[in-house]
Amino acid sequence: MNTLSFEDFFHAAIREWPSVIDMKIIKFEQNLHTIDGLYEIQENIVDKCLGIEDEAIFVNMHNSIYTLLLRTGEYVINFNMNQIRKSAIEEIFKKRIEKCISNKFEIYDERDISKFKELLKRVE
Repeated sequence: MNTLSFEDFFHAAIREWPSVIDMKIIKFEQNLHTIDGLYEIQENIVDKCLGIEDEAIFVNMHNSIYTLLLRTGEYVINFNMNQIRKSAIEEIFKKRIEKCISNKFEIYDERDISKFKELLKRVE
């Protein structure tokens, strides 16, 4: 079983993102918005995680970072990644992992679920 902490995964994930995210172009449709290029950045980063041992953890970590950036993009035009609060990502990540454990996404196997549970114990 992997003994890496949330903090270890967080720092490894943050290093994969560009140091500054350009959020100048925002598009609003109905009650949703998108930041031009943000999804593509996230997808390119997630693609690098596919097939690695802790794929499920890293994919959810990157999706948590993406979620925070998307929320933040409504209010800023550039975001420096060293300004991300680890606690904010942790909160989003925990909610995602809890959904994974309850099998809401139905794509994770028992090995992934076990890793999620173990990591969640170390986060709390």
